[in-house]
Amino acid sequence: MNTTVIYNGASTMDNIIGFEFERYSKAMNINMNSDSDVSPVTLSSAWSRVARLLLLASLAVGGSVGNVFMISAVVVEDQLNKRGNAFLVNVALADLLVTGLVIPVSVIVILAGYAESLGACRFEWTLEALCFLVTVLTLATIAAENYARLCLPAERYSENGEKPA
Repeated sequence: MNTTVIYNGASTMDNIIGFEFERYSKAMNINMNSDSDVSPVTLSSAWSRVARLLLLASLAVGGSVGNVFMISAVVVEDQLNKRGNAFLVNVALADLLVTGLVIPVSVIVILAGYAESLGACRFEWTLEALCFLVTVLTLATIAAENYARLCLPAERYSENGEKPA
């Protein structure tokens, strides 16, 4: 037996759920239009400053150490020191900028106690957009390089134009 509940002329489940959520919000005194306590720099104000500081500091340290290890492994190890892995180093460098500059700026803003800093926000968004573009373009270049390596004749892909042995 299929029963459809109609409320104010609406028969979709979304409207019914939306009405129940609105009624629940009013009962719990939750103001859904107040976004003033959420900042992309400092996280939610419901978190304690120490918890936000520890979370961001551990992300910065872990990400930076991991990226430095990855870059140094490609540079030092002969088996990893190949032409295609230079693209992976490029992605790791972009990620290192995020973990080495963007996240520490957020930690500084949290320690200083600023609710929002326009200069820090602009710096972070600019650097994040730049690193995102570098990563996306590098991944597209990796795809093109893999296509060339797999689909083109071996003599066109090799460094000196000779057939590999």
